Amino acid sequence: MKVLVLHSAQVSLEFLLVLLGFAAVFAALLPFYVVAYNAGVFALDSMNAKRFVNSVEGAVLELDSLGNGSSIAISASPSLKWKIFSEKNELFVSVQPDFQGKEKTFKAIFPDSIGFLELEFDSKKSFALEKINGKILFKNLD
Repeated sequence: MKVLVLHSAQVSLEFLLVLLGFAAVFAALLPFYVVAYNAGVFALDSMNAKRFVNSVEGAVLELDSLGNGSSIAISASPSLKWKIFSEKNELFVSVQPDFQGKEKTFKAIFPDSIGFLELEFDSKKSFALEKINGKILFKNLD
């Protein structure tokens, strides 16, 4: 009887040591997984921002051929923090990662000055492009 109890205690101890070994390896690799995950999220959100800028440019081209009072609605759904701002006739969309790293910026060119104030957001936002008096304006709808 004593032999069986000792044997099962030894198996339990060996199992705990193997489990502890797996946990140690996982804990050692976890920082690499976090870095890879963050880089993946940043890459996907950068592609999302580029797609948003492309849709803005497409809407600008479409509105350029339409009459006054025409408008097109566009939405943005970022995973990270985005900053949208304008300078003269250019609209910039900047993706800002949560972790340390470079932000990525994309731009859309308008035919005239935009005058859009800076906006930072990390959730879904709706925008409209409107043609008023021959000028195309970019507006936040939220």
